[in-house]
Amino acid sequence: MASGQAIPVHVVAEAEPLPPQAETAAYFVVAEALTNIAKHSQASRADVALRVDDGRLVVTVDD
Repeated sequence: MASGQAIPVHVVAEAEPLPPQAETAAYFVVAEALTNIAKHSQASRADVALRVDDGRLVVTVDD
C-alpha cells in the first residue's frame, strides 16, 4: 500500500456478479479503505466482506 507496509487481507464475497458500474464503485471503495488502513492504522491484517442484502451491495472493511 502507500506506506510500503504489507498487510494480509482476507476477503469473503457472498455476492453474485454485479453490473460493471457497481463493480467498479465497489473496487474503489475497498481500495480507498485498504489504503487508509495501511496509512493510518497499526493493523496486522484487514478483513473485507461483500454481500447483497435486499438488493443492495454491503461492503464491510475491518482492521
